[in-house]
Amino acid sequence: MYIESNTIEQLKFKTSVGMRIRIIREYLKNKLGNQFSGNSVANRIEGLTQSSLNMIELGKVKSVSAEVLYYLAKDFGVSYDVFFNDFYLQPNPVIKISTSNKEKEKKNQQSEILISEDCINPLEENEFKINIKVSKVASNGDYQVVLYRNTKEKHDNKRILSLVAQIIHSMNSQDMLVDQENYDGAGSSDPLLIAKELISNSMNNILVFPWNDGSSFVQTENEVHEQAINYTKELLHFNKRKEDAHNE
Repeated sequence: MYIESNTIEQLKFKTSVGMRIRIIREYLKNKLGNQFSGNSVANRIEGLTQSSLNMIELGKVKSVSAEVLYYLAKDFGVSYDVFFNDFYLQPNPVIKISTSNKEKEKKNQQSEILISEDCINPLEENEFKINIKVSKVASNGDYQVVLYRNTKEKHDNKRILSLVAQIIHSMNSQDMLVDQENYDGAGSSDPLLIAKELISNSMNNILVFPWNDGSSFVQTENEVHEQAINYTKELLHFNKRKEDAHNE
């Protein structure tokens, strides 16, 4: 979730830390409900009362402690530096909000799924197209997809097994070629045995390896892609700030 540009413009021209706290809190209250009322926020932060939070937001407190700002930023799900002028000096500042687990659970709740009588049931099929995704993975777990491809033809489980085994073998070989001296063989068990176990699990432990509804999966992927675009913009801004600081 990202704060909208018109609200960021308000934050940019409010030099008071307290006023920025109020704008962000009220934005969250409008978007997520009364869990971000002044009283609710104050109750979640030790040593902060509703009256003291109100005084801060009205600008009647000359200096807000770093500890209070830290816990407010954590509660709001925003970066600590969004309260300060320097953050708004960068071009096109972006404010990302990490919603609480409770809110995520609420968003993930689904209405009852109804299967029509004429539905194509994948459990009754014996041949399938194969989707392959290859990603670069950063040390913090972030990833960038570099290949996303489906086979043109359908394949039975025997052919799928063969392809999975080839992929596992290729990954093991890749690791060994990059660092032959220190390669310890981890994960280098028989690729065919690993592939057989994976295919068997996908067929027999169906609730551990569930089917995804195609249309909702595409919708979710599109939403994730949009978030990824915004996240990448944020990374670019971060790099730009580092470059500017280095050149000063």
